[in-house]
Amino acid sequence: MEEVLHDINAVVGVTGSFVCNSEGQLLASALPALFDEAILSIVGRTMAQTMAGLATARRRKVGDIDLVYSQGRFIAKNLGEGCLCILCVRNINVPLLNLTANVATRKLAKEIKALGAAKLGKPAATVMAVPLKQLPEEKLQVFKGFTEGVSTVEVDESIVSRWREIKGFEEIGAKVELEAPGGEKIRVGVVGRRNLKLQVILPPATCELMNLKSGDEVKMRPLIEGQ
Repeated sequence: MEEVLHDINAVVGVTGSFVCNSEGQLLASALPALFDEAILSIVGRTMAQTMAGLATARRRKVGDIDLVYSQGRFIAKNLGEGCLCILCVRNINVPLLNLTANVATRKLAKEIKALGAAKLGKPAATVMAVPLKQLPEEKLQVFKGFTEGVSTVEVDESIVSRWREIKGFEEIGAKVELEAPGGEKIRVGVVGRRNLKLQVILPPATCELMNLKSGDEVKMRPLIEGQ
């Protein structure tokens, strides 16, 4: 990954870059030593969750987040299961940067996906295919998240272990279908882990759309590619 980041850093106007997974774990960094790893991890996790929240609200994948400040610029690119973060000068030539960064994004997304598969401890070919209709809908509770206005649904390890038997299911970046008490349904992405549980983030727009509030019980079922 570092080699890919060095290619990005070679673009005129780039100060440095780093990659985090959706949980905020720093996977690779090509930044000056003055940048603290803990801070980078927080930034990466925040960007990944923001992208997931925006994707839920807009019902389509979010590509880039471009933040312009008086002294510089911060660009985050969606890697599906993480994000690529680039620090650069305020007036950088963005189209020129994207010529390198977009190629790097595709390479990094594949590497992160491979890392996630390796952590499961067995290749995808050995995963037993279980028909989704044999899996019961799980009833889970919505609770207030750490960020004001954002709600969260957490999936226990006991449920996740059953979902792992579904061929094509991936823990981070997976899609699930939520059904509100009133019958409203929405498809959202799993954005990370917290305390050994998978997290599904529900931004305010989603909660309003589905008439959800903290304490409500929702039904959830996993989805796989193509559904």
